[in-house]
Amino acid sequence: FSADILTGGKIDRKKLANAAFKSKENTELLNKTVLPFITVEIKKKIEKSGNEYILLDAPTLYESGTDKMCSSVIALLADEKIRKLRIIERDNLSEEAALLRLKAAKSDEYYIQKADKIIYNNDSIEEYSKQLSAILNKILEERKMSKTKKFVAIVLALIMSISCFSLISFAERRSHFL
Repeated sequence: FSADILTGGKIDRKKLANAAFKSKENTELLNKTVLPFITVEIKKKIEKSGNEYILLDAPTLYESGTDKMCSSVIALLADEKIRKLRIIERDNLSEEAALLRLKAAKSDEYYIQKADKIIYNNDSIEEYSKQLSAILNKILEERKMSKTKKFVAIVLALIMSISCFSLISFAERRSHFL
């Protein structure tokens, strides 16, 4: 990427996103550049946490290879129209910029084939929270039986950040999550 992504000598995240999501090649370049550093940071936080269970919010889980460290992966999907509206609202983007991001994303089918569990986040936050809690409780029960030490990842397919609040809320109730 060129100096066009800088404002005042610092990376302007909106400009970087616009450049990165213009093409699949640019998205891949960004991922190849940034994801190795993110993966190192994830590993450091996991080692420091000392927690028995770890919950990741990882939109680029498969691209980074971090999925290999997970015992379970939950993909959160929503209808494209809903995703677009959520992206526009969350990031204060134009419709055109939101569509660029959606176009750069993997298809729902990709996540359906790779993930262990799927949650469709088309409804209220209460419905989403209920689905998430049920799945996480099931995974916890399965893990108790298997004694696995790997962690659970949540793959967000461009959903609104309210999911993060739900995860934090769930994690607070389950103090053994990072």
